[in-house]
Amino acid sequence: MDTIVKSKIKMSKFKSEMQKVKMLIVLPLVLLAFSCGSQVNFESVSGSVVIGEKEIFVEIADNDQERSQGLMNRKKLPKDMGMLFVFEGYGQRSFWMKDTLIPLDIIWISDDRIVHIEKNVPTSEELFPPRYSPNKLANYVLEVNAGIAEEYGWATGDLVKIQISNDK
Repeated sequence: MDTIVKSKIKMSKFKSEMQKVKMLIVLPLVLLAFSCGSQVNFESVSGSVVIGEKEIFVEIADNDQERSQGLMNRKKLPKDMGMLFVFEGYGQRSFWMKDTLIPLDIIWISDDRIVHIEKNVPTSEELFPPRYSPNKLANYVLEVNAGIAEEYGWATGDLVKIQISNDK
């Protein structure tokens, strides 16, 4: 019995280390690809979010200025990229689409679980656009292109793995 438990622990540690190696290899390649003539302004990719089998590379918004700016005025967002809003505590996080030029899926996360998803949130040119604020506590919010949550089959309760680079 001890051998099986030790083996599972070793496998878990191995998978964790492989995830770090993958991040160290893939992240620079993604950054290189976008620096070679792409018009996408995603200059500060500094983490990843894994839900199910899908990995999304994210720009981190972890202070008031970055969270206020969000994805405003971005004309494009690569398919497997997004923005992760990081908060110090738990709260009801309210989002709107003011000056956001691309429709989004907004995913509220509490620790390591999806607690709410707003799918296909449209852009808005209104001075005071609608607010999206689920009655759930969250300490992370992930924004990705509209349709991604449905395409990848994400749902409330799904396990989320978040990795944030120390370089942020």
